[in-house]
Amino acid sequence: MAKNKLCKIKGAITAVVLLALLFSLFAISPVKATSYTYTLHGPYYEDGSIPTADILVSLSFFGNTTQSFVMSSNGAVANTTVITTTTPARTMTWNASTSLNYTSIYDFLDVTSDEVNLYIPNPATPVGLYSFTVSDIGANMVNPFLQSSTEPDGITNEIVERRSLNGTATVTFVMAQFRTYTLTFICEEGSYSQPFFADTTFDINLPVLYGAFPSSNSTLPVLDVTRLNSSLIEIEYVDSASLTNWLFLNITHRDGTSTINDYNSNTTGNTQVISWNEAVGNWNYIIYANASTSGGIYTWQITVPKQAGANPWDGQFDWLGNDTETFPDYLMGWPEGMTSAQIGQLMACGIIMLFLGIGSYKNAGASMAIAWIAGGIMFALGWYSGGAAQAGASGIPLFAFAGVLAIITHMQEKKSEGAGLS
Repeated sequence: MAKNKLCKIKGAITAVVLLALLFSLFAISPVKATSYTYTLHGPYYEDGSIPTADILVSLSFFGNTTQSFVMSSNGAVANTTVITTTTPARTMTWNASTSLNYTSIYDFLDVTSDEVNLYIPNPATPVGLYSFTVSDIGANMVNPFLQSSTEPDGITNEIVERRSLNGTATVTFVMAQFRTYTLTFICEEGSYSQPFFADTTFDINLPVLYGAFPSSNSTLPVLDVTRLNSSLIEIEYVDSASLTNWLFLNITHRDGTSTINDYNSNTTGNTQVISWNEAVGNWNYIIYANASTSGGIYTWQITVPKQAGANPWDGQFDWLGNDTETFPDYLMGWPEGMTSAQIGQLMACGIIMLFLGIGSYKNAGASMAIAWIAGGIMFALGWYSGGAAQAGASGIPLFAFAGVLAIITHMQEKKSEGAGLS
């Protein structure tokens, strides 16, 4: 019995020792490091074509290490470089324009893999540095980024640059002038996009308002379209279930029997606000949208009616040659200093001048009064905005002043005839 008891004690001690050795092996076994993979393609021009060019690429990693190399394309095939590391990349830079000493910047999100196309502007096009100052007005963005993207194939958005807004409110992008880009805010609250046309204004304010990343109790994605004014249409997409893979948008209008494609985009994000500011006030638009989610495909077709009181002559006289702004500040075209919307007021101006000329050889005051009344009718119809340099309500003081001049002129004429006040 004593021998059996001793054997049991020895067995228990052996089991304890084995368990201790097993736990110690697990405790001292090394933890497998996270691997980060970055696949880079390029360089490409922003229209998707492949240049004959060399660009110097520099990757900065957390821990203050840097890796630099050259990526080349021969006009037919772009380079592909794959970088695998155990340290996450923080920022990538490359020379976007060697002649102008411009540098493009791409800040990485917190992901273990990323695939990036490196774009450079075509040297045959004017290029500028566009500075964006972001104002967070009630949106309370956490870990925000701002990225610019373009559509080389006319459909798919490709990221050109991305900048972190942590610690700064102003970022600068290298952009080809007179090209339309998509600006996208990305943060923990969601994302939303808006188009941006790179013209001759190089300092831009971007307010992010309360409700830019709305929430909803609905389990289905929702698309709302609002026409804010004659030129601005806002499209808001919300997927509270956060299941969206992509959202495709297409804005069209009818011209006779033809359908004209005005804008399209293919973006990702469970919450998106897209502001399209190139609408024509006298046109009806149709918004087609398809959203791919884990729950299936959702489709919308929404008609956006024309703006009430819009000028039907907008764009009808552009064949005269409206202004074309070129880099950096030179204007070409005719009439000098007039935009398409201002040229559209020529018909209303002609009508007002017609009334002004009726009877002016005999009674200038009465003609001025009739022309003033005609101007008021054109103003109410939306055909006339108060002058080539005015827009909307800012023309009201001049309109009122014109009425006062008409009354004074008429009174002076009557007075000189002996029928006025003595």
